[in-house]
Amino acid sequence: NLDKKVASLTYVGAGNVLKNSLVFKILDCDNSRIKSDVERGAIAAITDKQVSNLPCIVVDNPMFVYAKMANYYRSSVSAPVTAVVGSIGKTTTKMMLGTVYSQYFRTCYENGNYTNIRNILHLCQHLQKRYKQIICEISEADYGTIEAASIALTPKVSVITAIDMSHMEEYGDAEEIKRQVCSISKHMDKDGVVVINKDEFDSFEYLNGRKIITISQKDDADYVVVNSDVDSKGILFDLKDNITDQLHTIRLSNVWGIHNVGIAAQVFAAASFLNIPHDKIIKGLKRYQPQGIRQNVYKSLNGRIIYADCYNAVAKSIESAIIAASTIPLEHDGKRIAVIADVEEAGVVSEEMHINIVDILNKSNFDKILVYGPKLNKAILQYNKPIVKDIIACNNFTDVMRNLKANNSKGDLILFKSSHSWHLDRCIKRIWPISYYYRLLKEKLPFLLWRIGLEFH
Repeated sequence: NLDKKVASLTYVGAGNVLKNSLVFKILDCDNSRIKSDVERGAIAAITDKQVSNLPCIVVDNPMFVYAKMANYYRSSVSAPVTAVVGSIGKTTTKMMLGTVYSQYFRTCYENGNYTNIRNILHLCQHLQKRYKQIICEISEADYGTIEAASIALTPKVSVITAIDMSHMEEYGDAEEIKRQVCSISKHMDKDGVVVINKDEFDSFEYLNGRKIITISQKDDADYVVVNSDVDSKGILFDLKDNITDQLHTIRLSNVWGIHNVGIAAQVFAAASFLNIPHDKIIKGLKRYQPQGIRQNVYKSLNGRIIYADCYNAVAKSIESAIIAASTIPLEHDGKRIAVIADVEEAGVVSEEMHINIVDILNKSNFDKILVYGPKLNKAILQYNKPIVKDIIACNNFTDVMRNLKANNSKGDLILFKSSHSWHLDRCIKRIWPISYYYRLLKEKLPFLLWRIGLEFH
């Protein structure tokens, strides 16, 4: 007697629990919310313990049960799933995959932050049969969620990006982060494949014996990057295809940073595995454009170059952003300015990481650097080498805005790099609002239409 759609606790508080549906006690759900759901008409709750006298089905792991039920709906759609997991570069990888797949298949993917387990499991209940490929980015923010996503999605392709020490407060151990990220391979399609970058991956023992396709920018692999070059348009590189014994020339437009070349190579490998013609892949990679506040480079109306990369951050991604921004050609004798904020969720390695970030900034070729947050300010005092760069410590957002306004001029490049919780995008909104909102509208309109269509379906 269940309704067609299985409701989760995602929508508690909004009154969207369906009558005669099931609700699941997952993540931070508490008993009062379950009671509220039952009062709204849920037929039962899937829980790990009996909740007072409410109708409950007690299981070991409600999230995994929900994932199995979500898989029931997902399996009604034959389109294979490409899952994207890792600590750094997931969204870039997903959007690049989406641009490439769309050259050949009707593809389901989105450019919003639709990555937590509740949204992934909800999405499985709303997939449309008209899609021929499905791409899902999955966050590792909560323990066990990647394996749950693997159960629900049964991916055909899993692309694992760089794994770093983000979410250390949740996992406590770098090795456990690797193990959890690689758990995406546990419930893959039996003919599936994992695509990894050999230059930054050392956790082969956690891949559950799955078939692997490798890429590299310096070593022997299935796909090897050679002859990369940076110019005013972006990056041009050759990809040696050792599977078909071919050499492919690839252009990335308005994209900088050698790490993005590695991502493009992984995208090429995944698309080739799904039999997308090479000319379509190359065309898709050329058409890819960064979006939102992730590695997005654009010019303001008053002649500044804005590099917005302020959604997630660890030491490695800050270094990658610094290197990428360093390769962008400047005009009018402009200077390079960076605004860097504290890294969150670094756990026990936080102090060491922030000292490492100060070292990265001190060795960079930036002319002026604004650091924002108590952890970086403290790391500057603890740094045991001479500081040779013009680094300005900012105690609050007002300090950031005042120093930023006083220190930029026409032709300058301004890099914003931080975790999203620091909201450095506010600087762009307030100083260059027309450029920011025009770009945002242009990027987000297709996503809004996609979400409207999903909800109506």
